[in-house]
Formats: sequence, C-alpha cells, structure tokens
Amino acid sequence: MRKWKRILSSYIIAALAIMPAIGERALAESGISELSEGQFVQFGRYQEDSIVWQIVHQEDDGSWLLVSRQILALKPFDATGDQVDYDGNGSPDTNDEQRANYGSNYWAKSSLREWLNSENDTVTFSHQAPDNNHVLGNFNDYAGEAGFLSGFTQAEREAIQPKVVKTLLAGQDAGQKQGGTQAHTWSSASETVLQNEETAYYQKVTDRVFIPSLKELKEYIIDQGGDPLRIPTASAVSRSEYKDKTGITDQAAWYYWLRDAYSGNGYGVRIVHSMGVIAAANAGGGTVGVVPALVLKPNLTVASGLGTEQDPYVVTGSQTETGSEPETDEDNSPDNGSDNGTGSESVSPNAPAGGINSTGSVSPNDKQTVTEKDLKQDTASGTVTVDLEAGKRVLELPLQSAALIGNTNLIVRTGTARVVIPPKVLVSMAVAINETDAKKAQIVMVVEKASASGVEPWQTDLGASLKQMGDLYHFDLYVRTEDNRRIKQDAFAEPIEVMLPYPVGANASVLGVYYHNDALGKWEYVGGEADLVNGQIKVKLNHFSTYAVMEYDKSFADLPSSHWASSAVKALAAKHIIEGVSEREFSPDSYTSRAQFAVLLTRILGLNAKGTTPFVDLKEGEWYVDAVAAANEAKLIEGRSDTVFEPNAPITREEMAVMLVRSYEWAAGRQTTAKQMVYTDAEQISDWAKPYIQQATDVGLMSGQHDDRFAPASFTTRAETAQALLNLMKVMDQSSKYYRAQ
Repeated sequence: MRKWKRILSSYIIAALAIMPAIGERALAESGISELSEGQFVQFGRYQEDSIVWQIVHQEDDGSWLLVSRQILALKPFDATGDQVDYDGNGSPDTNDEQRANYGSNYWAKSSLREWLNSENDTVTFSHQAPDNNHVLGNFNDYAGEAGFLSGFTQAEREAIQPKVVKTLLAGQDAGQKQGGTQAHTWSSASETVLQNEETAYYQKVTDRVFIPSLKELKEYIIDQGGDPLRIPTASAVSRSEYKDKTGITDQAAWYYWLRDAYSGNGYGVRIVHSMGVIAAANAGGGTVGVVPALVLKPNLTVASGLGTEQDPYVVTGSQTETGSEPETDEDNSPDNGSDNGTGSESVSPNAPAGGINSTGSVSPNDKQTVTEKDLKQDTASGTVTVDLEAGKRVLELPLQSAALIGNTNLIVRTGTARVVIPPKVLVSMAVAINETDAKKAQIVMVVEKASASGVEPWQTDLGASLKQMGDLYHFDLYVRTEDNRRIKQDAFAEPIEVMLPYPVGANASVLGVYYHNDALGKWEYVGGEADLVNGQIKVKLNHFSTYAVMEYDKSFADLPSSHWASSAVKALAAKHIIEGVSEREFSPDSYTSRAQFAVLLTRILGLNAKGTTPFVDLKEGEWYVDAVAAANEAKLIEGRSDTVFEPNAPITREEMAVMLVRSYEWAAGRQTTAKQMVYTDAEQISDWAKPYIQQATDVGLMSGQHDDRFAPASFTTRAETAQALLNLMKVMDQSSKYYRAQ
C-alpha cells in the first residue's frame, strides 16, 4: 500500500533522534503521521456537521481520492420536467419525454452534479431546478438549498483538486460519447459489474466533487476488502421527507447513487442497494442517498487525529513544502468558473476538461515586485508596459498604480501573451479598500501557464471536435492586505483585454478562447478575434479564470468542404454563432427567416433587449422574441409594418443588406456613404434600400449575383447568410476593432 510521509522540519528530526519513543497521538499532533489508503480524514462541513471521508486511492500525482464514509443526504439525481434534446438529434423525442417524466441519468447535465460543485448560497441550475414540483413523490427537493461546497472554507475549497471523471452513458446517448463501442452490460453482482466496462460508451468531465462510479466502487473499495455499504448520518435521517414512510435510520445501510447510467434507458441510474448489490433507480427519485467523493491535493497539513474512523485526521486545507515554511500569500488555484457571464457558451455537455491545475505553491522566486519607477509612462507609445521576467508568475503592484500611470493602460507581457489593464480597473480596486486596509496593501496579478493533466481532443459522432491549441493560462487579480487577506471583485470595472498566442500554421478562422468552468467540468466559449500579424487571439474578459485557445471544427453531412460556403459556416460555427438545422445537417439552400437573422445579428453584436417591441405577431416565450426586441431597439431591424414583424417570413436580399449596413455602422460608431449604384437591376430595388445596398457592396458585406444583378427581392439562403455574416465580422474587426467582452 502506497504511503506518503508528511514533511519533517529539521528541529523535529533532531528531537526524534534523541527520543526513544513517542506515542501515536503525539506524532499526529506534531505533524509526523503517515497518510495511506484505508485511513479516515475529517474535511469540510455539510449542514453544520463535519464530514468524515475514507481514503480509497492514491492518484499517480500523489493526491488522494476520498469517499464519504456516510450518506450525507437523500436527494434526486436529477429534476423531472426537463424538455431537453439530450441525444442531440434536433428535437425532443420519446427518449427525452421519458427523462422529463422520470429525470435524466446523464451525469454531465444532472442537478446533483451542479449542486455538488456549487459553493454559492443559491445554486443556478442550467436546466430545470429540483424544486418540490419536479422531484418524484415530492420527496427531498433541493432547489433552494445552498451548494454543497458552501459549507467549506476557502482554504478547504482550494485544497480540492479537480478530477477528470469517466461516466458510463445510456445506450441512447451513444451520439454524445467520447469513447466506447457498445452499451454497458447489466449486472447486479459486484464480481461481474465491470464486464465490458472498458468498451462501454463513456464520457469524461471534470468535477471538484462527484459521486463514485462502478469502477471506483469495485476497484478501490470492494476489491481492497472495503465495505461498500453506507449508513445515513443522523442529520440526513432527520432532514429526509421520506423517513416516515420507510423507517430509514442512522443505524442501518441505505441505498445511494453511483454516477453511471443504466444503459437500457435514459432515466435509470446505477445505485448501491442497502443489501450490497448494484441496482438501478429512477433519476428523479428523492429516496436515494448521496455519498460524495473528491480528490485532495498532496502535501496538505494534518492538524490532529490518528487516521482512524473514530479519530480521523483533521485536514485544514493548507499546504506544506519540503524544506520550507508554507507560502500562503498567493492563490494559484483556478477560478471555479461559476460566473455565467454574457456570451459564455458551453461547447458541449461532454466538452473535455482534464484536471486544470496551477503549478503549485508560490515561493519568493516566483514573485516580481513592480516599483513606482517601473510604472513610468512610455511617452512614445502612450502606454505603461511591464515585462514579466522568465520564471516569474506573480506581479506585486503598488495600490496607487492607477494614480502613477494616469489615464493610460497598463500592459503586462509574458512571453507571447499579453494582458491590457485599463486604468479604471486599477482605480476601482484601490477605492474599494478602506483606509486601514490600504496601508501596505498591494495589487497582485497572477499570470501563469497552468498544467493540464489529460486535456484530450474531444469529438462526437455528430461532426464536432474541440482541440487545445497552445498553452493553458491561469490569470488572477486581487488586492492583498498586510494581513494577507485577499479582496477580489466579482467583475472588472471595465473589460480587460487578453491576447493569447496560437501555433504557427493553425487555421485562425476556427480558433477561439475558452475558459474552464471547474464547477461544471466544461470548457466554455468566451469569444475572441484573430490577430494574424502577431499570431494571437484577442478577447476582452470581465473576470479571470483558466483560459486556452481552442480549435472548434464542426462539419455537416450536407456541406462538403468543396461547397463555396463551407469555410464561412465552419468559421461561424467555431464562434458559436450559427448552428445547423440539426446536429448533422446545415441545409445550405434553405431560406433564412427574418427572426433567424435577427438572432444571428444579436449574437454577433452581443445585444440584449431592454424592453418590448410594438409587433403584435411576436408570441411571448418564442425563442426569437428577445433578439428581435434587441435588434429593434438598436434600430437595426424594422417590421413589415409598424405593428407586424412577420418573423417566419424569408428575409430578402435587400432587407439583409439594410440590416448588415446598420449593424456595421452600430459597431463602428459612424455612418457610411454610398457611391453610385452599379447594379443593372437598380430599378427593382426599393427606394428605402437603395443607399444601403450600394454601401453593403462598397464596404464588402454583400456582392451581386450574375450579370451584375443584385436580385433585391430574392430570398436569402442559409449559405448566403453565413457568408454575409462572416463578411460583417471581418469588416467590423478591421474598422472598429470591435469584439464582445466576456
């Protein structure tokens, strides 16, 4: 059994050399114990109760996989009532309706996963929340409960190492798989429960907290002679709304969830039965227990305890390093990604994640102190630039930096990456500190290349793939007071521009910047425009986290690479602006409706509606209503009359030209002027559209058809729409350098 020796300071080693014996408890309290598989750890709290975990496995990097020793609560795996196209076939079907009735066994989108990984007082569920009306039997809803991690201290949350977890999928979700060739074969006996597990359909996501899988249960607990049964805590029994009907007690084993799906349908989830066999239960049922699991980083301080179940080690969350005192100044753990800012879009429920870790504790050699002299303005360029020295990843800036640099940007360069901080950001950080805290306070910026353990290319059978292109970067920005408290803003006062390099030879049109949402285990698209001269992707950010340049390649069966619009569709799909009519088809020759074009424009411009529209034919709740309202407020789009919009009518070429020019002018902040009309069918163009059509041609937004005709009344196909929108984005970038802040 593998063991990890805790760190000994030199004076303790000397003391041990002259002491013939010392008791186990004295050893533990002196910090000289050994951690090993099978021992017990007290770490974190849930509902005011301390949680006791068992160490079931040591990972290859020395970290420790912990599984709760008891059932902490009874909760549904997933809410009922979701009308979600889980299998990605274009629309909800019978399989999806079953999930709406009984909950879903799809771990990546489950309510339980989102609750376990949340540290917020109010959990924002991405789908139907598990309220009292959306759990089977109305038992044990938790929509209003604080996230599981809310009971942990900040140090404890930082001690948790995100883990890439493998989850077996239902057979109907084969289209979402990352690997596997067949559905998992049912077995209720522990001896055979893993048959064909290695070839079964699976998916990988990254979680901070999860529940055990069949494989982890079998290999790390059962095969090691451990007890797979779990007994509810007294608090779990008292809180359960199901207790009076079942006689559930804190003296006997009870059922609990595993994270793997029953392969035969979309709502069955594998569970450990109270008798020890491996069974299944409906995902929406609130009568099954929750046994959380997590991974602790190596080198954590044990404050006390013997490591037994009766006297577990107490882990505080602080880390130690060999030969030195622990450095606790800097926060190098990735942001949990809980900020669902405008424009942030999940690439897929099973987007790759792969354990994003920073490079460890901060030593004095990691830090670079910026002096007032360093902030002297470069009068030639009108900027202040600080180069992060090789091997450094932490900048310490004076709190009064904003006053020193004046009304100019602070540029931080590290290798080929660059961060541009507006002075307004520095001012807002300084004024947020009271006079007492301001004494000897510093602005701290972390810029480091984060390690990525197992960030693998991800793809599905539906023609989409996501691949990391270059390094991962972890950024952080906060004020550190003299007593080492960190004061951090949830969002910057003004977006910060970040430029990340991409490899030479990469197809820049399908690249974008993604941030890692640790809480959900997903890479989420945040935007970005390519700087072809410097080989960078530029993006403006409202918060810091872990980021990477990714290549998103989406193909459609009816749009071969030889099609004239193929590259435009790929580029817009990579920016998560345009979608197919289904996962497999784009339908390039179908017409674009007026509502669809309004939606696409608002995605590009980042517009949000502030009010309503005068159009009586827009039905409340329809998918396009907010987009039409936003485009109408920005004066980009009008109705066919003052009160009628005709959302489902195909958009004509002259209507599209008008909307494109108005969008360009809105982004550029100026109006354009048209040259003389060059089209032979100019007399067919409506008077209200004539100036716009020539402007669209001059700027490069649209071009005519054959024989120098514009064909103003012709309907616009989806392929033509894609090309026009890509033209719009190109000229906006060239003219206004506009792109959305995420």
